[in-house]
Amino acid sequence: MRPIIVIGMHRSGSSALTHLLTSFGYYFGESDDGIGAGKENQKGFWERKDVRSVNDQILYGMKCEWDCISQFNFSALSPLEFNEYVNKASTVIQGLEKVQSNWVMKEPRVCLTYPIWKSALDEKPLIIYIHREPIEIANSLYHRNKLPINYGLDLWYRYSAFALNNINNHDVLFLSYSQLSLSPVETVSKIAQFLRLNSQEFVMPSNEQITSIIDPKLKHQKSSQPNQGLSECHIKLNSYIYNLISKNSTHNFDFDFDLEPSDILDSALCERSLFFDKYIEYKEKSRLINEFSTKLKSKRDCLTSDINILKESKSSLLNQNKTLSERAKHLNEELSELRWKSENPSYRSIVRDIGRYIKRKIAR
Repeated sequence: MRPIIVIGMHRSGSSALTHLLTSFGYYFGESDDGIGAGKENQKGFWERKDVRSVNDQILYGMKCEWDCISQFNFSALSPLEFNEYVNKASTVIQGLEKVQSNWVMKEPRVCLTYPIWKSALDEKPLIIYIHREPIEIANSLYHRNKLPINYGLDLWYRYSAFALNNINNHDVLFLSYSQLSLSPVETVSKIAQFLRLNSQEFVMPSNEQITSIIDPKLKHQKSSQPNQGLSECHIKLNSYIYNLISKNSTHNFDFDFDLEPSDILDSALCERSLFFDKYIEYKEKSRLINEFSTKLKSKRDCLTSDINILKESKSSLLNQNKTLSERAKHLNEELSELRWKSENPSYRSIVRDIGRYIKRKIAR
């Protein structure tokens, strides 16, 4: 059994697709493993916390963020750094493998970081690539993150270029988010056919399961026509991907598209990178502050523990003091009684008589 990795740009419908794949019997993880839901994804993001953490570490290591990737380049990593990230990815994968061999993983940053995950896997996974009309993605990013539309389009272009190049020579099923949302049952049939072609065992979800997962109403951003608002190089890549979707699945996918530089992309990234240089610096300071805060919390916890120990010691000493005070009181009472007896003439006379009596007895 081979795992499935969902590849798709942010806001491309990859969350809904991953949720759907779990109904085929593919293991995502426990509920606490995911990052949960939000107003943007009411049915959940279907992203694991540990996968997100590894991807963020990779991006931060290159001084990048999910929406600031002008400096993203694996050649900037030393072999030691690369292997360190592979080991972290392996830890996540081993945790999944312990539960089930047919698992599914999705996280949009994997479009960029997939070479790390590929190196951590024993065999090539199945890839399901989900595509959404770029202007819909850009509009969604604008509403969610206030990214300018042109920048959102260029971010889609860069993510898609990285993703398609990374999944070269893999078995890939190409899907459209529009098809998934409008014809979910038909899309499920395509997924099932792809799994059968690759000799995978799975559970076929019922129509009720499918329609409960895929809700067309949750697709808020819609375009009236393909290629809306795209530049020439964006149109070419968009058309190339739609051509792949028309073929459904590709065995040993060969990425044969000549990428073109985009003036909009370069200018947008340059402008954006200036902003993000400060942003990355701020994040670094924030990280240091968080580390310092963690250390202070640790010291506070130690002090709290010491205070609790001192309180317990104080309580114990107070109890001991109470016991000693009571003992001293009894001793003082006994001492007072002895003094009274020693100072009382009649008591001394009795003691002398007893003494004489004892001596006579001994003498006899």
